[in-house]
Parts: sequence; structure tokens; C-alpha cells
Amino acid sequence: MKKLLTLSLLLLFSVDAFADEICFVTGKSSSDFGYNIGERCDAGDVLRITVDRDITEMELASVNNLGAMFCDFDSEIVINSDKYYYFLTCILEDNKKRKYKD
Repeated sequence: MKKLLTLSLLLLFSVDAFADEICFVTGKSSSDFGYNIGERCDAGDVLRITVDRDITEMELASVNNLGAMFCDFDSEIVINSDKYYYFLTCILEDNKKRKYKD
């Protein structure tokens, strides 16, 4: 019984370890997004990138590249768009981007 109580207390105080937060990021260029993710997001967060088509010259391929640099490929990655925005939603692997191999 004491073991069960101890385990319950441990879970009660470590509940934050199971909670994901949503990190909402905007920017005008890939470097803006990379900087903002590095400053505001933590590994394991739900990453939500919104690209305003009117203020940026980024194309859908650039949004895909952001997914390749930051998203966890063991989880679902959602990329979609509407008339005004591109959206990318995924689980953040790390707030430091992956590097391309030479």
C-alpha cells in the first residue's frame, strides 16, 4: 500500500512531464522561423508554424524544409494551406535545426 501511495504521489508531482505545449511561430523567412523556434520552443512541444503568403516570399517547398529541419518523423506532420496562409503542425524534435549532409 505504501508503494502504491508513493507511486501516486510521484505521478501527481510529475504530471508536467506528460503535458505538451503548443509553440506558435510566425516569421518572414526560414531564418526568422529558425531563430524564433530556437528562442521560444522546447523539444516535445507541438510546433505550429503559420506563414502569411502576403508578407513573405516563402513557397510551400520552404515550409516542407522547415518540417525536415525541426519535426519528429515518428509523429504525424501536417502541412496544409488556404488562400492566405501555409500551415505546418508537428511535434518538435529539437529547437536546434538539423543540418544537411554534404
